[in-house]
Order: sequence, then structure tokens, then C-alpha cells
Amino acid sequence: MFYILIIVGVSLKAQLPEEFKSFPRGSDPGFIGSKLTQRYLSSTQSTTPVKYPEVCTWFGALRFANVTRDVEMLQQLENRFIPILGENSGAMQTPNHVDNTVFGIVPLQLYMQTGKQAYYNVGVDFADRQWTLPANPSPSNAEKYNALAAAGLSWQTRFWIDDMFMITAIQSQAYLATRDTKYIDRAAHEMTVYLDSLQRPNGLFYHNPTAPFFWSRGNGWMAVGMADVLTYLPENNPDRPKILQAYQKMMATLKSYRNEKGLWRQLIDQEDAWTETSGSAMFTYAMIMGVKNGWLDDEEYAPVVRKAWLALVTYLNDDWALSEVCIGTNVGYTKEYYMSRQRPVGDLHGQAALLWCALALYDTETNTSPALSSLSYDYGTLSPAFDPAITSYTCYVPAGINQLIPYLIPSYRASISSGTETVPLNAGSGTSVIQVNAPDGNTTTTYTVNFVTGGDENLTHLIVNNDFDLAPDANCQPVQVGPGINGWDTSGIPCWRLTKSTCAAKQFYGWTHNQSLLGSSTSQGINGDAQNKHGNWTAWIGGNRSTYTEFEFSQTIDKSQLTAGTYKVQCLLAVGKNDRRNNQRLFANNVVQYFGNPYKYEKNLVAGEQYSFAGHIEFSDVDLREMTVYVTINDGDSLKIGIRTSNMEGDGDVSVQKSPMFRIDYFRLTKMASANDVPVTNDTRVNYHVNNRRLTVKGVDYYTLYNVNGVKTADVNNISEATVELIPGVYIIKTKNAGVFKAIIN
Repeated sequence: MFYILIIVGVSLKAQLPEEFKSFPRGSDPGFIGSKLTQRYLSSTQSTTPVKYPEVCTWFGALRFANVTRDVEMLQQLENRFIPILGENSGAMQTPNHVDNTVFGIVPLQLYMQTGKQAYYNVGVDFADRQWTLPANPSPSNAEKYNALAAAGLSWQTRFWIDDMFMITAIQSQAYLATRDTKYIDRAAHEMTVYLDSLQRPNGLFYHNPTAPFFWSRGNGWMAVGMADVLTYLPENNPDRPKILQAYQKMMATLKSYRNEKGLWRQLIDQEDAWTETSGSAMFTYAMIMGVKNGWLDDEEYAPVVRKAWLALVTYLNDDWALSEVCIGTNVGYTKEYYMSRQRPVGDLHGQAALLWCALALYDTETNTSPALSSLSYDYGTLSPAFDPAITSYTCYVPAGINQLIPYLIPSYRASISSGTETVPLNAGSGTSVIQVNAPDGNTTTTYTVNFVTGGDENLTHLIVNNDFDLAPDANCQPVQVGPGINGWDTSGIPCWRLTKSTCAAKQFYGWTHNQSLLGSSTSQGINGDAQNKHGNWTAWIGGNRSTYTEFEFSQTIDKSQLTAGTYKVQCLLAVGKNDRRNNQRLFANNVVQYFGNPYKYEKNLVAGEQYSFAGHIEFSDVDLREMTVYVTINDGDSLKIGIRTSNMEGDGDVSVQKSPMFRIDYFRLTKMASANDVPVTNDTRVNYHVNNRRLTVKGVDYYTLYNVNGVKTADVNNISEATVELIPGVYIIKTKNAGVFKAIIN
């Protein structure tokens, strides 16, 4: 692969701040960048001149492919350009305006990553024509163009802040491709003239001199433009000090105008303005570059970046489209004009800016190290809680389990070469070695899991039809699911359909639900149409609803079969995306776990429940994922388990629910034993106690609390032995110097 991309005039910090190194599951820059790029690649190719929002997205995707060394991604991105040089020539832009001339950054990036001369010729021609006066302009334009040329400026200069990305980007990329300093000198000079004309005393910029509004994305173009020019500008360039000073002034003001989420508003200084994500992403990108290059203090700005990034990814929907993006916006002369702008979901202004953040945050050294992003087994509890950086575990397995099914997910672009097989447990113990390989094949990370049969008790046999192998016959008695049984449908995907059953109850065998919810829909039943399923069959529930409806799919295990203690309930669950995703959750009595991350359920959490979140990132009708809840019951208590949902979406809206709502499989029940609750550290100075669901840890100044699935619950400053109130469940307490240990909260 041909790479000549260089960074000139940059002194990257030797050590990135910790805030840039580790991100919660689903917010990793490599993962997000790949999803944004895949979304762009799946879009229809234009047959008319490609407009600048797509150019910016394409440019970001190419740079992302470069930093991740993703050759396949680069090839796909190049394949979109090849037809423009031939049969799809109508998509080629004409360099007659700043918004059109920026098109040249795409072929220049392609040249720098492939070395193909055709791309160089197109890109450099665009850059040169930005400084070449048009032939035969009108007399008034000729006078204007000549005056600009005399001042060393492009004839496309118009003193709009948007220009300070459009002009500087094409000239900077031409500099990197040609090594000719005239291009970067043009960009720097143009930038200083714009700064003199447009920057306000507070460091921000009006949309243009006649529009006195600090519009978010307009300022974003300026922030990104300065950050990129500084990235490539040689240290000895005379314009560099002025640009750096203006950049630092702008960043300091932006830091003071963040909202409670750590983002910026459509009008930066107006507290009643809505959060605007494209400008927020541009500011975040500019700050990332400042921290990485030492222009900004990392202790001051790295936390700002991290908070902004983690907030921005919450605005992505299940199709990786960013919301709250201001539509393309001309100059406006009233506040209401900016406040009332439309906000199309997935607008490329926002997709591009967030992709720039992802590639800027991507740390090659950290992200090319192969790792697991998820590790669990169908039975058993890991100790310590899963952490990608921890490579050695003990898995406590309930008595009577003689084999385990692993659920493994590799990190971005890594692959798993061993450890995916079912684990046999000989004489109650065993070991699994999991090898995760880097994309280049040169680096391998090995995880070792030692299995120990503990005092946990497998009570899955108490769950009737836990694996959906049974269906009711005409007399409502159980029969094996398969062709020929009552309710079998041979049309489409072969399946047993609930509504076609002649059993009067019309229920799944062993399970109950609100039949009135389903109406006349046939979208409920049992078939094999699922990924990661256990055994041959899975169940699914659908049905259209136009009014708000709570729904519960459940069965109750009688108190006579249970004793007091803490129980683990597990199942496999798939949840459809977008309008099929509501608040589907596994429940055990009043303890629940939602399928995704917390921000997916901001407006439809159910009050009174004790909830956690599985943190699954992608939603799909057929991709089953592990769900787990821990519930404590007293003597004389029964246990009700199953799935709950409503048709209220994450934004609080109620809509017609599309089928299926969810797919389920493989319920399990384990009673936890106190034998597993001993500390796994040898440091006797560290201990904890629980009183009325309040946890107090002694012997450490600071600790991090995780739920048993490895999802962080809290960072605790423990100098004064803080008390933390928790819902019932199993928790992992991770200390810096004294090891890791487990606590059960009853």
C-alpha cells in the first residue's frame, strides 16, 4: 500500500491524556468511526456535482481509513471516486466557488494514500484554480478579483467564516501532496486576513459582518480550519503565532459556553438555544487537535473533550445517523431565523464532523492492540468483572453444569482465533484460552479463563420451556416444536405461529402474556430465525399498537420451589432497531435490565423498578445478546421472570409498533452461593460492609464500582469512607493498589 501522507510542523505529545485512551463500550472512536464510514459507503452515489457536505464526509472517511490502516475501507472509498473520472463525470465539481473547490480534498487524499497520478492531477488543479483569476469576468468582478489578488488572496474570498475551512482545507491538502510551501502559505495568509476582519473580542465569530450572531457551525468551520492549518503549518511560518493566539482565544471562550451536557448550542451564547451537534463536533475536533499537539493544556481541555465526545455519541440513532444537526444555513438577520432552522437526522454536516472527531481521537497504539470488548458465558460469574485490559479470570460455575457456551466479541478490526468453542468441564473444572489477533496478524492478546465449580446452584429446570422447544397442542399439552405440529406455518420462514394454534389459551407453553395486545397479527411464534441462538428454536413477539400499552411476557416460579437468597436470571434477547426499539427489558420481580445503554431510554424508564443496562450497542431483530439480572428474594417470595416492554420510544413518543418487538431464547436461573462472595484479594486491610443497601469500603482512598457484567457504576472518592447506595445485585469493587473483590447487595 502506498502512503505518503505526512504531518509537517507538528510536535505531537509523547503521552496522550488518559481521557483519550479508554472509552465505554459503544463509544470507542474506532467503532464509531467505522459505523459512520459504513453508513456513508451505503449511501447512493451522486450523479450530479458532489456537494461540500458529502465531500467533508468522504474526506473524513478517507482519513479514518488512513489512521486505522483499513485497506478494505480505503478501497471502497476509492471505488466511489473512480467512476467520476469516467462514466460518472457528472459528479465532478467545478472549482468556481469555495463550496465547490473544496471537492479537491478528496482526490488529494486518495493520491496521498494510493500514489495514483490521476488523483494528484485533479486535486492540484482545483487548488491552483482557486488562485487563478477567471477568464473574462464582468468589469465589477474583474476589479474585485484584481484587488484580492493584489492582497495575496484567492479570488473566491468572500469573508464568510465557512471559507476558513473550505479554502484552507484544499490549500493545506495540496501542500501535503506537493510539498510546495506556496499552498500552506496561501492558507495561512488567508486565515490571518479573515481573523483580522471577523474575529470578535471574545474570540468567536459572527456568521458574517452583517449577521451579528455566533452561529454554532459557522464558528465550527473556523475552529476546524485553524486547528488544521496549525497542524500542517511549519513552525517558522510568520503567520503561525497570530493564528495560534486566535485559536487559543476561541477555545477558551468556547469552554465557558458549554451546556450541562458538555456541548454547544445553535447560537453559542444564547442559553435558550437548542443543542446543535455539528458545531459541537467541530469544536470537539478542534480541541482534540489542540490537546494532542500541545496547544491546549491537557488537564484543562482533555476532560472537556471526553465529556463532549461521550455526549455526542448519544445523539446517534440505531442507523448511526446523528440528530440535532442544523440544516444548511445562509446568513440570517434575526435570532428567530437561527432558532427555527430544521434539524434533519443524518445530515452530512453532522456525520462529517463526528467522523473527524473519531479519527482525531483514534489512538493507533491503543487501538491496534487486539482485545475483547465482551466476554461472558451462558453460566458462571467472572471474577474479576470483565475489563478488556485484564487477561486472566476465574469463572465460578454452578454445580451440575458440564459445559459452557462462550459469548465473545472482539475489539474493532480484531479477530478471535481460539476460545470460541463450547468449553467442556471435566470433573467440575477446566480452562479456556482465548486468542485475539490484531488486523495485521503480528500481535496477539491471550485471555485465560479458569473454570471452578462453586456453590452456586443451577435451577434452570424450574423454568418451564426455557429454551422454547415446546408448543401447546390442541389440548394445550406440550409437544416438540417442528413441522407438522399444530400451528405450523409453511409459508415464508417455517414456524409455529401462535395465532394459528387450536389451543384455546393461545399462549406459548409455560409462558403467559396479554393476548389482547396482539390483536389479529400473526407475528408471534417460534422459529429458528436468529443469530447466536441456543438450540434450534427461538420465540418472537410482535403486534401493532396505536395507543400506549404495557406488555409483559412472563412465568412465575412458585415460592414452594425457592429459598431465600440472591438469584441470577439470564436470557438471550434481540431488540429491533429504531421504531421497534422501545423499553424492552428482562425482569425478575421488580429488578430489570434494559438492552442498550442508558441514554437510549431517557424518557421511557419505568419508575419504581430497579434497573441496569446491558449496554448492547447494536439493535437487530435477530441478533440475540446476553441479558442478566440479580434479584434477592426472602422466604415465602415467589419469582416472576420474563420480558417487559411498552410501545413508548426513547424520545417519549408513542407510535404504531412494528413487528417484531423482541426475540427471546434460553432463560436460565442460578442461585448464588455465599462461597463466591469472598474477596479475591489477599490484602486483609481492605474490607467492606453493607447496611440497608448502603456499601462502605474501608482501607482504600479511591475505588471504582462495576456491576457484575463489567459496566462501570461509579467512581468513588473514598478518603472519608463514602457510603454508596445501590440497588440489589452483585458488584465488583476495583481498587488501584489493593486488588479486586466482589460484594453482594441484598
